[in-house]
Amino acid sequence: MKELRKFKTYEGFCHILEEKIIFTSDGNLENYTAKDTSENKVIYTISIIFTVLCFLYLTYYYFKNSDWFRLLFLFGIVVFTIYNSFRKRKYSNTSVIEREKIIRVTFHQAKKCFSRAYFRVDFIDDKNKSRSRKIILPGSLCRGLSDSNKAFDIMLEQGIINRV
Repeated sequence: MKELRKFKTYEGFCHILEEKIIFTSDGNLENYTAKDTSENKVIYTISIIFTVLCFLYLTYYYFKNSDWFRLLFLFGIVVFTIYNSFRKRKYSNTSVIEREKIIRVTFHQAKKCFSRAYFRVDFIDDKNKSRSRKIILPGSLCRGLSDSNKAFDIMLEQGIINRV
């Protein structure tokens, strides 16, 4: 595989190849090894379930003792945690995206002092499910604007994103 272009992301580097997009942590494509994130998903799921069960137990305890303020506060945390975990199920942290499986790439500008610029890549994974991956670009404190412009130009040049 011949390396075409790369740009810096928040967590490492994004390499745009002829047939793939590869994410590395050190920017060196020779050190790349495919990471299996299925074990991380199991640990994440178990930790979410454990956290929700602990909060539900505390909610029951406060209900039994008629401590309504803490009961409502913890119940709100439980609902928010469950909502957030279901909302994030569609996102993937894969290290390789096949270019022919990409459905759409959208660029989101940074909101000054609130968020970073990022690309949202919608693609079909190995199990034929629609997934999304965010390619978060460096922040404004570390040359964020110039890196964002460079990344946007590379994506345009490679034909991955269309000019809006």
